[in-house]
Amino acid sequence: LNLDPEKCSTLAIDTSPPKQRPPSKGACDGYNGVLHIQQGDFGGASGTIFFQYVVGQLQWAEQHNYKPWIHMNEFSKPIFDKVVHTQGPKIEMTMMGGMEIGWA
Repeated sequence: LNLDPEKCSTLAIDTSPPKQRPPSKGACDGYNGVLHIQQGDFGGASGTIFFQYVVGQLQWAEQHNYKPWIHMNEFSKPIFDKVVHTQGPKIEMTMMGGMEIGWA
């Protein structure tokens, strides 16, 4: 996949929040309930929180017929382990355009 930086720089990126919809009474019809997924382990790494926690909770919700609702709070803070993250080859990435890189 080769992306032309000149063509990519003209793409419009809409980062505005979606329009609010009026609440409905049937959003959870057919489900046993709603599973609110809101945080991972305190101090857990991003991969751990996403792959082990969120994906695991999504699987549980599917198995038990719950509608998942993901809205992460700020309980889980990403960690940087200098011993682990400064070993081995370095990887550098260049943001070609779009949003600023920061805390998710």
